[in-house]
Amino acid sequence: MDSDFACLLSAGAELRHQLASGAADTAMPNLHARIIELLLLRLPPVPEQREIADIVPTVDERVAAEESYARALEGLFKTLLAELMTGRRRLHRAILPQLAHLRQSKPKVREMPYVRSAVQES
Repeated sequence: MDSDFACLLSAGAELRHQLASGAADTAMPNLHARIIELLLLRLPPVPEQREIADIVPTVDERVAAEESYARALEGLFKTLLAELMTGRRRLHRAILPQLAHLRQSKPKVREMPYVRSAVQES
């Protein structure tokens, strides 16, 4: 087994579940060699293990970069929304025709029933 692949495998939920279910049910669960021997692991061939181990860090970096980008966009959105709502920033007139379709679809607003006062005027 490829050592890098073994590290990835040990972080997986399936292996952790098998280890937790096989651990002795005490205040401090422990594992015995026999429990580890009984683990059922689905292992690809070693060349494929190496390929997986080489690709996963790159994928993790890409996921982290995309999450960072999404957080940055969320921050930008909140900042621009605050500036628009306070009037510190205005939309350019050239953008308004592009937003016209938003004005055409009216949101469905449920009318609130009138609430009569408990004290009636006489």
